[in-house]
Parts: sequence; structure tokens; C-alpha cells
Amino acid sequence: MVIATVAIAVPFAVWLAVVLIGFRSESAALRRQFEVEQQEMLRQEVGRVAEYIRYQIRQTDKRTRKTVRDRVEEACRVATHIYGLNRGVKPDAEIGAMIREVLRELRFNDGRGYYFAFDLNGVGRLHADRPELEGRDMLAAKGATGEHVVADMLDLVRKHGEGYYSYTWSKPGEPQQIFRKIAYVRLFEPLGWVIGTGEYVDDVRADIQTEVLEHIAGLRFGQDGYFFGVVEGGLPLFTGGRVTRGGPSIWNQRDTSGVRITQEFHKAMRQPQGGFVRYHWQKLAGELPSPKLSYVMRIPEWQWIIGAGVYLDTVEGRIAGHRRSLLLQIGGQIAVSGGLLLLLMTAIFLWARRLADSIKRSLASFSRFFDRAASASATLPEADLEYQEFRDIAASANFMLQARLQAESRLRESEEKYRLLIENAGEAIYVVQGGRLQYLNARVLELSCYAMEELLHKPVIKFVHPEDRLTLLKQYRLRRLGRPGLSRLRFRIQPKSGDPRWVELNIVDIQWAGKPANLNFLLDITGQQLAEEERRKLEAQLIHSQKMEAVGTLAGGIAHDFNNILGSIIGYTEMAIDSCPAGSDLSGDLGEIRKAGMRARDLVKKILAFSRQDNSERIPVNLPLMVGEVIGLVRPTLPADIEIVQEVEPGIDRVLADPIQLHQVLVNLCTNAGQAMEAGGGRLTIALRCCDLSLEDLALQPRVKPGRFVQLSVSDTGEGIEPDLLKRIFEPYFTTKEPGKGTGLGLAIVHGIIKSHDGFVTCFSRPGEGSVFHVFLPVLSQADGEMAASGQPVIGGSERILFVDDEEALAQMAGTMLARLGYRVTVETDSLAASALFHDNPDAFDLVITDQSMPGLTGIDLAQSMLQRRPDLPIILCTGYSTQVSEESARAMGVSAFALKPLVKKDIARLIRQVLADAGR
Repeated sequence: MVIATVAIAVPFAVWLAVVLIGFRSESAALRRQFEVEQQEMLRQEVGRVAEYIRYQIRQTDKRTRKTVRDRVEEACRVATHIYGLNRGVKPDAEIGAMIREVLRELRFNDGRGYYFAFDLNGVGRLHADRPELEGRDMLAAKGATGEHVVADMLDLVRKHGEGYYSYTWSKPGEPQQIFRKIAYVRLFEPLGWVIGTGEYVDDVRADIQTEVLEHIAGLRFGQDGYFFGVVEGGLPLFTGGRVTRGGPSIWNQRDTSGVRITQEFHKAMRQPQGGFVRYHWQKLAGELPSPKLSYVMRIPEWQWIIGAGVYLDTVEGRIAGHRRSLLLQIGGQIAVSGGLLLLLMTAIFLWARRLADSIKRSLASFSRFFDRAASASATLPEADLEYQEFRDIAASANFMLQARLQAESRLRESEEKYRLLIENAGEAIYVVQGGRLQYLNARVLELSCYAMEELLHKPVIKFVHPEDRLTLLKQYRLRRLGRPGLSRLRFRIQPKSGDPRWVELNIVDIQWAGKPANLNFLLDITGQQLAEEERRKLEAQLIHSQKMEAVGTLAGGIAHDFNNILGSIIGYTEMAIDSCPAGSDLSGDLGEIRKAGMRARDLVKKILAFSRQDNSERIPVNLPLMVGEVIGLVRPTLPADIEIVQEVEPGIDRVLADPIQLHQVLVNLCTNAGQAMEAGGGRLTIALRCCDLSLEDLALQPRVKPGRFVQLSVSDTGEGIEPDLLKRIFEPYFTTKEPGKGTGLGLAIVHGIIKSHDGFVTCFSRPGEGSVFHVFLPVLSQADGEMAASGQPVIGGSERILFVDDEEALAQMAGTMLARLGYRVTVETDSLAASALFHDNPDAFDLVITDQSMPGLTGIDLAQSMLQRRPDLPIILCTGYSTQVSEESARAMGVSAFALKPLVKKDIARLIRQVLADAGR
């Protein structure tokens, strides 16, 4: 039989070898041809992408210039529109202020772009990024490498009217780094302003890079070709249709054969035209890594490496078809050879059957012994078997038995390790199947305060807080339907004892006892949840504080023009009264006009108090005494079933304040508290105590300085305030009272008055539990006490005074008033003319009184110009309202005194004598 088989098999084997060698040769040639084709395709595809990137790089400066020019043209159109609407109606200075505030709010390029402006003298008129530069001489401003930015821009505008200017500048928050910036400036002729904006070139480059990444990440070619990119150094850019910029470094990333892919990219890209890299990588729709050929090129301007690759196993499909054809041919040959062998095997079968009978008897004996050995975990005695083949089988069986015993031992050890790991885990771990708990660790018992028998095989939803059950049931239902939904959930559980606990759940689908189930990891996040709720509360308080600041600034601006009007009315009325016979009807009528003007002045003071711009006269105030007075005032106005309680600590420090305004604050708070308890009565409590507040205590009050404060608290037991309404109680005209019981200004004025006294107000309230308002005022320092007690009014004089105000009626009125007091007065309504008059003869005046808000030169600019010539010159700065200068900043610049309009005769007379006395005149 063996000889016959060999006689047939040898020729067949020779033929088969020749066929296989030819197949391998053809396959190798096909692979080489395929690789050459793919290399050429990769060069072309990567080259096109590289040319697109280089084109975008060349567009950086062009795009930057177009952006800044378009923005400046847009700003000039806005300025021209505002100027055209207001020309001839309002002075240029006011129109300029309107243009400045509109342009200040305009932003572009995701908020980083802003506008600037300066006049032809180099004085800053707008700088949205750094408002402190406005009003200053900017000619000395230099770029990061020493160029005179403003001076150069002025030269450019004077020659051409507009144009581009390139310079270096530092970015906000990065003062140590230098960045190239391109600006475009244009002359706005109506105001003589140069308006411009600039853009950092590297910001535009970053925008272009982002657009390029999003475009080329989604490009495809061929059957499954895509592009990829990394930064020189190993940081990812994009791959497989996704932008991966910002991910971890892939410098040491290896394929399955150990090739460091990114490092090979670096070697290949050093060649001038790029290079090829071979490695293994997983296909987008595949599971196992496949051999891949990639071509990479360097983009030196951005330090990028871009490339594309093809999978080399694509050609294997063609080779597989050839292999199938070859297999059919081999099958035919096998069929022929098989027929010959069948004839031989028939003859052999007859002979083999006789031999099989004897072997069968031996196998039966062997099988019985093998069954006994397997059930008893015993070894088989090899020496007792008759045939060598059986003895070999016995040796293999003995080896298998030993291996099984060792595997069972390792399985028991592994199960013990996993049991220890699960039982001692920090997370609560449990298995849910069919909505019921099938397994749980000790941490579940600790978190829920239940015993094992109370939880196991019970519905899991039973232990969830009732308000969160629907959410959890929905997630489990989605998973049973094959739709995973969310993997992480936050909800509350209800322990057997204690308050609800916040937990975070991570769900994993598993098989448990051969059926679908969920493995659940539960983490106690109660502390974290409470911290997040507190953070959201603090953020809401901060937003409320910022909103009140904006509303206050608007209210203060209303008072500006009104003060100038009141100044003329009150001033001329006072002079008319002085000219009338005492006791006459005309004198009485003028007195009524003056009284109405003073009432209007007090109304402006209230507006300024709300906007925190009021500089009313302040004296040391004894708050315990004031509390007693207010209680006596409001007691008759409250229902009899409201009890008033005082809680005043002994030794309360005094505060420096306007007693009229504080009296108004306390009356408003008590009135609101009484109205909150009208329906069912209650208790109104007024408490006073002293406390020390640190920077940490004042985290939400950034403008309040730490130190010692008097805390005034007014609380009631009324109906309380809803949380949504509590956020708005300090807004002007916001009220929940019925018509006729409130305008909504009370708490807004309280807020403004306390802010103007360098303090703050807080409110705590819950529906049904009443409300408490806390007012914090800084205690009176020794220096404040001495300042409040000093100064006596003095009327009249004969000194020489220069009075400057752009309001002609107000200037003429003030000149007449001061002349009647005995002073020699020169009146100017043009600040530039006043400056020229003074510089022609600086010793001609003993005192200068100037308004702050004027076209040409502001009051503070005029004062500085005069003080440079005569440092000893006394100057009084007047304003109805100003956000650009305060009393402190004016004094720091050399101004002798700061006065708020309207100017009342006795007040300005006393202030003049005080300033002249301080100057030694």
C-alpha cells in the first residue's frame, strides 16, 4: 500500500511544486507593481494637500490686512452715522463721547478685536482694551521693540489719510512675549480723530490653521485613503476624519511590530521632497492592524508633518482570486490521484479489517481503564498496555489530567483575588438583572445602611430617591432595548437612615448566569454636589452685583445735564433774592423758586446716591440713637400686631455718613418689613453689632476694603421672598407690591446709598420663613472724625478768579455771583482760550474754578497744564457727574478742591475761602 501511494504521490508533488513556485513569482510581481502605483498616487495626493496649506500660509498677511481694514471702515461708518444724527444738536465733545462708548462695546474675531482712537495731538480718545490710557498723551507710546507707534500712525495719516502700520506689541496676560501686529488707521475728519484697530498675525495664523485642519481632516481618496498630520515633536493634529489637536504626545507610539511611527515620520520628512514609511495600522472599518505604506512631507512654516497612506493588503484580493483558480486546478489533479488510491485502498481494507478486530478488543480494555482513571483523577499505568501506540496515548492522557488539576487550582486562586478586589473596592459595586439586585459588595451596604438580606433580590428602584426614580428607570429600559443611552448618571439614593445621598453611577452591560445584566459602579459624590451648588450660588450673586453696578452707572449719568440746569436756576434765583426788598411779594415768589430748585437738587442727590456718585456732606453718626428715632417714627404706621424688637450691642462704633441718607435707608427697610407682615402680624427686629471682615469674607464685594464694620440687620417673620425674585430686589422699579404700595425704588436707593458709603447690603430669605437684610458700614476712623469736625464757612473776598465752564448761561451766572461777593472775576466758556489767557499772564489770577466735562481740554487737563506753569496755583474742579475723575484722583493730580454741581452760593463761597486759606492767601 505504501509503495502504491508513493508511486502516485511523487509525480503529483513535483507538479504541485512547479505550480506553487510560479504562483509565488506572479504574486510578488503583482505586489511590486501595486506598490509603485500607490507610491505615485500618495505623492500626488499629499502634494496637493501641501500646496493647499502653503496657499493658506501665503494668505495670512493678506487676510490680516483685509480684516483690520474692513473693521476700521465699519467703525468710521458708525462714527459718521452718529455724527450726522447729532451734528448741530449736540456739541462735538458730547458726540465724541457717544461715538467712543459705541465703539468701546464693539468686538470682533471672537471678542479679541477692539478699536482705539486718538486725536491729531496724540491724546488718547478711545482704548477699549485699556481705558486708563484715554485722556493721556500717547505720543511717547512705544511698541515692544521700541517703535513710536502713535507718532508713526499720525505721520501715516497726515501723509495719506489712512493706511496700514506694522509693529510689535505684547498681548494681555503675556507681557513678556513680543508679537507682530498689523493695524489699519483712518482719519475721522469731523472730530479730528484717528480711528484704528489691529490684529495679531499669530492669532490670524491660528484661525487659518483651525480652518485648514477642519478641511483636510475630512478629505478622502481611493477606497479607504485619508490624510493625517502631527506637529514636529510628536503632538497630534488630525487623523481619520477627526481633528485631534490638543491630545497627548504620540512621539513614542508603536505599531504591533515595534515601529516608532512618529519618529519614522521625522526621519522621512527630512528629505527635500518627503519620504515613505512602512508600518502596521488598523483600518477605519477594520479590527486587526494591516501593513501600511505612508508618504509624509514637512510644512516648515508651521512645523507640521502631513501625510497619507494606503494599506498594502488591498492587492491581496487580486492574488486571492488567482489562488482560487489554482486550487480548482489542484483539486482536479487530486480527484484523479484519489481514484487511483481508492482502488488500492479497497484491497487494503480487506486486509486491515482482520487487523482491526484484534485492535478493537485491546481498545475496549483500554477504554474501561481510561474511564476509571478519569473519574478517580488517577494516572493510567502505561506498562500494562499491550501496544506502544496505546502506551503513548496513556502518557498524553496523564499529562492532560495533570494540566486540568493545575488549571482548576489557578481558577480557584483567581476567583479569590477578584472576590477580595470587589469586596474591598472604594466604590459601591452591584449587579442588576431584571430590575433586581443579584450581587452587591460591602460598600453598597455601608452607603445604603441596609442589611444584605434587605437588598439582595429586591427591586433596585426601591432604594432610589422618589424624585429621581423615573430618570433611572428610563436608562435601564433603554439598555434592555439595546440603546445604551448615558453611561454616567447623577441621582440621589434614600438610605435607611439619614438624609439622601448624591451618587454618580457608571453602567456596564454584562452577561450574568448566561443572561443580559448590568454591572453598576456607584460613587458617593454628596460633598462634590454640595460644593457645586454653593459655587453656582456664588456665581449668581456675583452676576447680580455686576448688574447693579451697570444700572447704577446709567442712573448717575442722568444727573449730569440736570445739574448744569439747576446751577443756573438756583444761582440766578439767589442773586435775584439778594436784589429784592426783604419781605416783598417778589422776594417770596423767588424764595419758592429757590426752594423748588433745592428740592430738585435733593432729587439729583438721590439719583447720585443710587449710582454711588454722591459726595454729600458726611458727619459722624451714632447709629443706636438713629435706630431709636426711626422706631419712634415708624411705630404709629405699623399694625398693632407687629412687635418691634431692638438688639443693640453696647459700644457700637460711629460711622462717617450722611445722616439723612442713613435715616432714609432704615425707614425703607422697616417699612418693607412691616408690609411683609401686614396679613398676619409678626416680629420686626432691628439689630446692631460690630464685626471684622477679611478679604476672604469680602470675596463677592471686590470694591469693599477689609476692616471693622458696623452691621445693621432688619429682619421680619413675614411671607419671605421666592428665590427667583430675590435676585432682582435691588433693581430700580422692580416691585411685587400691588399698585399704590410701592414704586420699586426703595431697595434700589438703599443699595446705592450704602455703596456710596463704601459698604454693602445682603439679603437672606426663604418663602414662609421671613427675610433679613444686613447692612455693613465701615466704622469711623480717627482721621475721618477729625476731617468731619473741621472747617467753618467764610463768605466774600477780593481776590482775582478765573472761572471756566462751557455752559455759557452757567458761566455768566457764576461770574455775576462771585462778583457780588467782592471777587474780581474773569469768565471763559472755551477751555483752550482760558489756557491761552492764563499762559499769557500766569500771575494775573489768585484762583481758578473750572468745569471737568468740556470740549477741547477737560477740566483736569486744563488744571495740569496750569500747574506745570504755576505749581502753587489753587484750583477748584467742578462736575455734575464724572466717571473719569474722582475727588481722590483730582487731588492726586494737584487740584486743591473738588465740588459737585449745582453750585450754591454759600457752599462755593465757603469752599473758595477754605482753598485760599490753605494756599496762604
